[in-house]
Amino acid sequence: MLRHADEGEELHAYVAAVGYSPDVIDELAFATLGGTQRAAVDSPAGAPRGLVVVAPALGVRASYYRKLCGALNELGFATAAVDLPGHGESPVRAHRRRDWGYVPVIEHYASALRAVHAATPDLPKFIVGHSIGGQVALMTAGMDIPGLRGVVVVASGCPYWRTWDGAEAYRIRAATWTCSLMARSLGVFPGDKVGFGGREPKTLIVQWAHAAQTGKYAHGSFDGDALLAKPGPPTLGIRVEGDALAPERSVKLTLDRLKARDVSFERWNTAPHGGDHNRWPSEPGHVASRVSAFADGLG
Repeated sequence: MLRHADEGEELHAYVAAVGYSPDVIDELAFATLGGTQRAAVDSPAGAPRGLVVVAPALGVRASYYRKLCGALNELGFATAAVDLPGHGESPVRAHRRRDWGYVPVIEHYASALRAVHAATPDLPKFIVGHSIGGQVALMTAGMDIPGLRGVVVVASGCPYWRTWDGAEAYRIRAATWTCSLMARSLGVFPGDKVGFGGREPKTLIVQWAHAAQTGKYAHGSFDGDALLAKPGPPTLGIRVEGDALAPERSVKLTLDRLKARDVSFERWNTAPHGGDHNRWPSEPGHVASRVSAFADGLG
């Protein structure tokens, strides 16, 4: 497991084997920050040909992806949308005395994927990540997760300010610096009050903002770039045309670091709502079809 001297000790105390019967796939339970987290597993009408775990964007509940899960069910996949720590079904909430960064979030999805593999060892597993969920999915995939066959990231890239153009680049630089300052000053990031994300832990926002300032997923003893450099399953990156929060250079900046993986890249030119960063899950047919085709291509 990934180790982190400052953040990971409490999480590792929680990680333990969870018993499953091989035919139980209606609910996922796994060890995480604060105890045990659960997520519903929705299955297709017939025997599933794979299981997809969905990792949400910052501040977005897993329930927001129910249409995506439904579209994937229709294409033969079982699905489990898993809330980020601090949101939805998570047993923990961020506050001044409850903090975490990228490492426990990566461990969170690694734990979920290991648990779902224990429950359904014969099914190939895939993870679909949106925005920060995509970053985490790619890092998690560098941890040699059993049964993980592929990763799909949508509207997800490194928030490095230089991947934007003109005045927008400086706006992103200032905004992310302000987010970091606010998190450091308050001990927690009040995204639910300022309209970006939700109530988020200080360290996660500081590390995310550091990536925005430097272009590197590295802060202190955390080195996400090292995880991205490790071998992992094939990856599909989908750039949402019109997405102002994940421009193409941002998406490719992350994908280009997957040197030891088979990576493909696509542009979604007809995304709904003008390519709004967070609204595509309301019309997820295209993404579901691309996940299906991607899985087919892997045999």
